[in-house]
Amino acid sequence: MAICSTVVSWQAAATCAEMGIPVLSMIFELPTSIDALVGAEALRTLVESSERTLVASEFARDEISRRYGIAP
Repeated sequence: MAICSTVVSWQAAATCAEMGIPVLSMIFELPTSIDALVGAEALRTLVESSERTLVASEFARDEISRRYGIAP
């Protein structure tokens, strides 16, 4: 299993998933940082490449869900 510990690791997560390696992603950023660092499509790639995604807080989870339409 690969642990990807920031949205910036979205490409590594996608590569691991393509290779059949399960991914656990951890998101610590809020939407403003996600937009500045990688953007919405990279975030979606990270989430779709992951078996599980952990978010740092309920607030961050709710804001990410609201902004990007990703199920909590």
